[in-house]
Amino acid sequence: MKKTSILLILFLMLFCTVFSTQKKYVFDDTQLTKDKFLLISETDLNCSYEIKKRISKDIKIVKSVDMDEKTVFGTNDRLIINRGESSGLKEGDKFRVVAQGAKIINPLTHRSLGTLFLYKGIVEIVTLYERYSIVEVTNSCFHVLLTDYLIPFKSEEQVVRRSIDYKRSKLPESQMTGRVVYAGDDIDLERVVSASGNIVAVDLGKGEVSKGDFVLFYKIVKKRLPKIIIGSGIVIKPQNSNSTVKIIDSAFPIEIGAYLTVLPEVMITDTDDSKLPLIKDSKHITEEISSTEETFDFTTLFPLDEYKLKDKIEEKFLQMKEFIGSKKEFVIILRGYACSIGGVDYNLELSKKRVEEVKEYIVSNLDIAPDFIETYFYGEKDTPFDNSTEINRRKNRRVDIQVIGR
Repeated sequence: MKKTSILLILFLMLFCTVFSTQKKYVFDDTQLTKDKFLLISETDLNCSYEIKKRISKDIKIVKSVDMDEKTVFGTNDRLIINRGESSGLKEGDKFRVVAQGAKIINPLTHRSLGTLFLYKGIVEIVTLYERYSIVEVTNSCFHVLLTDYLIPFKSEEQVVRRSIDYKRSKLPESQMTGRVVYAGDDIDLERVVSASGNIVAVDLGKGEVSKGDFVLFYKIVKKRLPKIIIGSGIVIKPQNSNSTVKIIDSAFPIEIGAYLTVLPEVMITDTDDSKLPLIKDSKHITEEISSTEETFDFTTLFPLDEYKLKDKIEEKFLQMKEFIGSKKEFVIILRGYACSIGGVDYNLELSKKRVEEVKEYIVSNLDIAPDFIETYFYGEKDTPFDNSTEINRRKNRRVDIQVIGR
């Protein structure tokens, strides 16, 4: 009996060890993944913000080592702080530089989320005295001021993972949904609209999300029509009432109040990268669309470096108008692309012009109001075909038109 109990305990310990190394995510049977990327970098961790109740203000910047009139500091500058050896500090200790901002109110509920704290960079003790220390700014993302203060630096793991490819994807069912409640670039600069690479705060906190969780941002065009995914993000810092999220990719501006959903969790092993993460591809779910919903899809191609529509396009657009005429509700989704010839920024602008050209044609010639049209543009990024051959590059100079109606 005693031997059996020992074996059972050993088995349970082994079981817990194996499953403690497993990661989260995902669902469904159609994989839409990209290559692995550094999704949460040291910069994201050390140069972002948190909205929380309070942070310790015990360690303060007293003066610049140079004792001059300089009030703004950056990398390699040396500063004096009000703590030394008597406080248990030692040379080599690192700290985050923190600036306190305003109290943040949830614009949707009008309740306080906490105070904004901006992380400006890292400093390290280079000289130690009994009651003071000299620190050097080793990495600054924002200007360091004499009014800032320090908190102990805790190293956090970066996140390297396959990102999600949400284009043409059906929004997954999830019990965890939220809204964007704050966006900003600096302590005094709040943004209304955010894009890829920006940080936003969402109204989901600890217990609802964890660091590294993926979210999808979406837009509700009309109540009875499908929700349109407009971007993806990853949770950086969860707090009690909110979390900071990095926008990985956005095909449409993400505004304050934008909706988001957290990808459902499924335990899978760290090494099982093939299952990270999954979303249902709308190109392969026609049979799953409700009997009252139908789609009409086609593509218009463009010559190299051009965005004006050519002849012989009228027939498809007239078919689209006929399709729309039989529907009570509809939405038109335009997705523009470019090949890889030319610069990245140039191709992004070119794909935008192509989308705007198609939208203008639909509004002017088919008598359809702009409110029924959603536009997205990607440039040479995530094109439908590989840009390695001229044949495929021709196919990528395009705008995909999708109509969903009921």
